[in-house]
Formats: sequence, structure tokens, C-alpha cells
Amino acid sequence: MPEESETEVVRQSTLLYLAELKKLGFQVGECKIALKTIKEQDWAQDWKKSFEPIFVTDHIVVIPSWEQTQFPGKTVIRIKPGTAFGTGDHATTQLCIRALQRFVQLGDRIVDVGCGSGILCIAAVKFGASYALGLDIDQDAVENARENLALNGVEGSVEIRQATLSRGLSRKRFHLAVANLDRREIIESFDRIQMLLKSRGVLIFSGILKQEEKNMRDFFTKKHLRQIEATSQEQWICFAAKK
Repeated sequence: MPEESETEVVRQSTLLYLAELKKLGFQVGECKIALKTIKEQDWAQDWKKSFEPIFVTDHIVVIPSWEQTQFPGKTVIRIKPGTAFGTGDHATTQLCIRALQRFVQLGDRIVDVGCGSGILCIAAVKFGASYALGLDIDQDAVENARENLALNGVEGSVEIRQATLSRGLSRKRFHLAVANLDRREIIESFDRIQMLLKSRGVLIFSGILKQEEKNMRDFFTKKHLRQIEATSQEQWICFAAKK
């Protein structure tokens, strides 16, 4: 709050809000409100200190857009942190990047459903894909992704669209599809995703919790996927399978 704010008004507004939460059935414990003055800082610069290079593997590093350090011999993915998911620090993003490194073949065409920052499309092209299409319904994510394409010099190989799977996509045009979503979204969109793949195309899914592994294996088996493999990090699973 600005320093000139009336602190008693802020206090009473907060207590009123908590009381309303209780009426709605939320469990609100004992509350003590403390106020203190914070020294003026350049927050726009200070928050950057928490974003450091992320080594996804020994050879793949994700760095923030302002990082000046050179990483000779490494595959570098430069990302401008924004509101879109996919700055490289989350386990599911890292799992998908490693899976892409294993499965992308030179000249492949890939599609990323729910592309967020565009990090997976960028990675796929750096691993040898000739074309990557990123789809997202969020305009902020689309704008952030396009900025990141420019940062990595891959604008000519990656296309970002604000779109869903149901709009204007030709079938059987991709060698690989990746979707870092969640279990429910994957199940709901599975049929539409797999229809985009060529014969023997590869599917990569993450955003799945370890405790959901058996249910997802059963689902993929029911869908007649072959060569299902799973990798994990922290509490997350990444599946890769062939159509």
C-alpha cells in the first residue's frame, strides 16, 4: 500500500474481508495484522535477482532475457519471464524439454498444445525440428511467446497462434505433439491431439502427478498407444508414447 494510505482503513477492510470469508464457509484461523514501512526499492530490478540460469541437462540451459553470461557449447534457451507458464524452473517443463531432446528428429514438425511462454517450441527447433506450432488461448501467453521467439532467433521456424485444437488445424501433419497441461485437460483433448499426428507419431504429456500414473497408463493403453515410457521429477510424471 502507498505510504500515505490510511492504515486504520486498511486494517478494518482486511478484517471485514476475513469475516466475509468465514460467512462463505472458509476456514479462517486467528488473525493478527501487523503493519510496517518498507524501504523504497527498484522492485523491477530486484526481482530479477531470483532468476538465474537453469541447467535442464548438462548441455541445455535456460536463461532469463537479461543474462549476459556466455555458455559456449551449450544449447541456450533465452526466456523473458512474464505471466505465461514456462520459465524453465518447473519440473514439468524440464521433463518435457528432456523428452523433446530424446524424440525430436531432424526436420520434424511439432505442435505444442498450451504453449505458454513458447519454451517447448523453441527447444524443439533447437533440437532439429523444422517447424513448431504453439497454441494457447491466453493472449498474454501468445505475446510473451512471440517475444521469446525473437530472443532466440527462431521466428522463421516457430508459429504461435491464439487458438484451440478445434479451429483450422489439418490432420496428420505433425511428427510429434507435446502438451504440458494436467490430467483432466489431457484426457479431454487427447483424441483431438492424436488426430494431428502422422502414423507412428510421438506424444509427450506432462502436468501429471505421480499418484495419477496408473490411471494415465491405463488410459493410454485403452487408447492403443505403444512404447509408453515415463520419467519423473519431484512429484511430477512425463509420459512419452507412440501412436
